[in-house]
Amino acid sequence: MIVPLVLFGTFRGTSGPDTINYINRFFNVADFSWSSLDLVSEPILTIIMLVSALFSKTNYEVFFFFFSIVILVPFVRICEKYHQYRFFLITVGAVLIIDGLTNTLRVSLAYFFFVYFYTTRFFFLGLLLSFLSHVSSLLMYFFGYLFKHINLKFDVVSIIKMLAFVFILFVFVVNQNYLFSFFPRVSEKLDIYQTLKTTSSLSGVSDLFVIFSLLCVASVYNRDKLTDVLFDVISSALICIVLYQGISVSLGFLRVLKLIIIALTLSPMLTYSKRYIPTYLLLAIGIPYLLNYIRIISSGDSYLPYGLPFY
Repeated sequence: MIVPLVLFGTFRGTSGPDTINYINRFFNVADFSWSSLDLVSEPILTIIMLVSALFSKTNYEVFFFFFSIVILVPFVRICEKYHQYRFFLITVGAVLIIDGLTNTLRVSLAYFFFVYFYTTRFFFLGLLLSFLSHVSSLLMYFFGYLFKHINLKFDVVSIIKMLAFVFILFVFVVNQNYLFSFFPRVSEKLDIYQTLKTTSSLSGVSDLFVIFSLLCVASVYNRDKLTDVLFDVISSALICIVLYQGISVSLGFLRVLKLIIIALTLSPMLTYSKRYIPTYLLLAIGIPYLLNYIRIISSGDSYLPYGLPFY
């Protein structure tokens, strides 16, 4: 399976709105040096470019070739463990690997490093590789921990856990300017997001559809009482409404939605549900998501202002 995908990733031309930016960055890779790399500059993509430039500085297909191999190694390993990762693969896996090979290179590396290593004994290696690919991966680990340890029960332990997470988020929000000063690339991107508007009021709806559907499926196959399921459905709807409102504050929330989806597909509420969750339900979530992605790339009617220059 890996060979045709490597060929696709290598010879895809300039498909993908952000591709020209990556090509220009590769052609200017001489401006970078190994000594200039640091932990907070998301160096993995630059390293791949530097290695590719050792073979050719004028043929960007060489860079696409090495990048395709790097991202496809964890993807293939994930596919080999289908039963463990079927929620991820069926719902959003196809979209994320296509988009990763053609457009969102840096963050897609973080996605697949996170998914593969999250449930292995090499957890901290995955954390490091994800962070060095894209700093937003830290949020994936946060959401992963949240979905793993938070239960919606009105007992003392659960309430204390929930309050602890709320406190952590509060501290993060209050000190975000100071924290992001250590990540100038992220700070610059957030400033850009603040000035941009989505191209449609439907921005993020497909991601919210996946989040809402997965939460509802998890509730139905874990809860024993109809009243509990109804409570979960209402709570999930309210959560999605809040997330949708967040998009109006910053386009960065569109990235956050995908991070939540990925962490959710690996959560025990799905992977270790009380009752087996049939595959056709996952297809009912994943197929519309894939069709919407195909519609976007075929019509060019993207919900995101892709193609922004970056350094």
